Amino acid sequence: MISATSVACTAQALDLPDGIVHVQPYGPFGSKVAPSQITVRLYTSEGKLVPEKPSSNLTLKGVPYGVYRLLVFAAGGGSGECTLRVNTKEMWVKVGLAISYGDTLGPTGFLIISGDIKPGPSPGSDWWVRAEGMFLNRRKEEPVGTSGKFSIGGLDMGTYLVEVFEGSKLRHVETVEIDTNQLDTHLTISLQSNGAER
Repeated sequence: MISATSVACTAQALDLPDGIVHVQPYGPFGSKVAPSQITVRLYTSEGKLVPEKPSSNLTLKGVPYGVYRLLVFAAGGGSGECTLRVNTKEMWVKVGLAISYGDTLGPTGFLIISGDIKPGPSPGSDWWVRAEGMFLNRRKEEPVGTSGKFSIGGLDMGTYLVEVFEGSKLRHVETVEIDTNQLDTHLTISLQSNGAER
């Protein structure tokens, strides 16, 4: 037997508010993309396409609160995607569009950011580095070797924040642009013994 309380809870769970999602597309280096060249698709966590409602092509209205996968395509190539959690009446989402290379290259890119940290970490310490796309939805992490060397592969063309950590402490951050003119972008990072930059 279903209690009145259970029915009320079920009805309340299904009666979620709606939100408005504004999509802001950018190129991998931060250039704005004309709205007329963009197609936006929103999918539920089960993979069902959310029906379009009256809106501009970069504004999605009447989106029930929940978790979605947002796909953005540009005319002539370039696409981006991200996981989207709609939990407010109105939200803005920046989506970077990775450049399409054709069928010959892997979907995760082929560019590398490598580097040397001087002086290198002491034995047994937990140093690691993260490359995070400023516009692209890309984020990769790798450990730093005891010699201070690191290498982060599988990146697409674009602008990245490179962050160096000792455990949970941020020791260094810089912005790096990478493209096909240089397959491996190498950094030299000089730190004082207390972790401050030189």
